[in-house]
Amino acid sequence: VLALAAGCVGSLPPTHRVNSALDFLYPQGITTAAPASEVVLKLPLRVGLAFAPNRGYQRDPITEEQKQKLLGRVAAAFKENKAISHLEVVPTTYLQPAGGFANLDQIRKSLGLDLMVLVSYDQAQFTESTRASWTYLTVVGPLLIEGEKNDTRTVMDAVVYDIDSEALLFRAAGESTVNGHSSPLNVERKRRVFASEGFDKATESLIGNLHAALDRFDEQARNGTVQGP
Repeated sequence: VLALAAGCVGSLPPTHRVNSALDFLYPQGITTAAPASEVVLKLPLRVGLAFAPNRGYQRDPITEEQKQKLLGRVAAAFKENKAISHLEVVPTTYLQPAGGFANLDQIRKSLGLDLMVLVSYDQAQFTESTRASWTYLTVVGPLLIEGEKNDTRTVMDAVVYDIDSEALLFRAAGESTVNGHSSPLNVERKRRVFASEGFDKATESLIGNLHAALDRFDEQARNGTVQGP
């Protein structure tokens, strides 16, 4: 028991998982000329929505089913906009790591899209032992006492690109912090729970900011021209 307790006490290494729309769009860095500062749009618009692919197919902190549910919530915010006639949730398998705008152009042609919304995330998890971890010296300590403190910080980001001109039209972001506790024997399960909760809360924050960005976009789109950032 003492040997088990000694192995349990101490902080676990932090985990950091990230996917990036810019890594996907500009795998070699920005080497092309700057896109147009004004983009003329033909309303109504057909829009695609997808998670940006991970670097080298690394494992996501949430399941594909959870990702699709999150995309469904983001999609609902876009569907409220009158300038958008159709929104297509694009399967992750359609996007290739480092595929760039060439990959987006393939999707545009196959699905008949005008704009593409890429959702990305940055999530870090930290676990450290608290004073309660000394109870691990008892027989039941590692089983029952939640002496490990967990912090999960999540940022969700959505960027909207005009595929034809490769211009960034607008973006919105949301973030969350989830705090909780676990015992040494359920720390991995709790981390997955906290990761999922972090995505849920960050998506809620993202949607709130997305509504404000869409209102500005709608005002510009009515005139047929969107002023880029």
